[in-house]
Amino acid sequence: MKLKRLAVLAWAVLIVHPAAHGAQPPGLAATSAPAAVQKQNVIQKENALPGSDDWQLTRVRLNKIDGFRSPWIEGYCSKQSVAAGESLDIMVSTDPPQRFQIEIFRMGYYGGKGARRMCVLGPFQGKPQPVPPIGP
Repeated sequence: MKLKRLAVLAWAVLIVHPAAHGAQPPGLAATSAPAAVQKQNVIQKENALPGSDDWQLTRVRLNKIDGFRSPWIEGYCSKQSVAAGESLDIMVSTDPPQRFQIEIFRMGYYGGKGARRMCVLGPFQGKPQPVPPIGP
């Protein structure tokens, strides 16, 4: 059985700097530079990391009935973006039932790639979810 992938775009990034006993975090020397300049340097360092083209969905297969859905795998998130430490619910339906993975991407420059893969979750066993009735 082929493993399906569901790409999820995330705007949040978790940057952890362990500072023990009042020490400065690595890469941030004690300076009198304004906080905005130090923050800009963190953003520049993040955006200089290698990016990935995998966030772009290139093999979308729509059903032939209405051309708007892909029942083989569909999903959505409870929020459009999250801050570090916040939770995110991801709802997925697969018809027929099959295994899938979720890839989490952070959007950014990344050398023109547009995103960086943060992690891969799964595989999970998918199942069909009820289709809600079409409203007026």
